[in-house]
Amino acid sequence: MISIGTVGLIKAVDTYQPAKGTKFATYAARCIQNEILMQLRAQRKTRKDVSLYSPIGTDKEGNEITISDILFSESDSTEDEVSRRMEIDGMKKLLDVLDERERRVIELRFGLVDGHEWTQNEVADLLEISRSYVSRLEKRALLKMFHQSYAGQERKRAYRHSRAQP
Repeated sequence: MISIGTVGLIKAVDTYQPAKGTKFATYAARCIQNEILMQLRAQRKTRKDVSLYSPIGTDKEGNEITISDILFSESDSTEDEVSRRMEIDGMKKLLDVLDERERRVIELRFGLVDGHEWTQNEVADLLEISRSYVSRLEKRALLKMFHQSYAGQERKRAYRHSRAQP
C-alpha cells in the first residue's frame, strides 16, 4: 500500500498546477487516494472465485480441461504408481518359489516385465496353452507365493520374539 501511495504522490508532483488555486497537500491527498482505490479495484477483479471444475482450456482431442484434471490426476497417479511399484517389488521377491511356466504367467498377468497386464486369453495365446490352464497356473503360483510370504512373516515374527526375550 505504501508503494501505491508513493506512486500517487509522484503523479501529484508531476500533474500539480498551482494556477488552479488548490493547495498541494489537498491535491496530493486526492491523487494518493485515487491511486489506492484504483489498485483495490484492480485486485478485486482478479480475486474472482475460480471453480475447480471450470474449463481452462482444451486438450489435443478438443476435450475441455479443468483445474481439477490437472491437480488431482497427477497426484493420484503418482500415489498409485508408488503403491504399484511397491507391490511389484514385493511380488518379484516371491517369484523364486515358482517354476518357469508359473513365473512367466505371473510376470505377464501382473505386468512385471513391461508394465502391460496381459489377459488370461493373451497369455494362453502366447504360451500356446488353454485359458483354463493359464487360470490354474496363476492360481497355483499365487498360492505358492502366499505361502512363501506367510512363512517369511512368521520367521520375522519369531526372530523379533526371540530378540525381545531376556
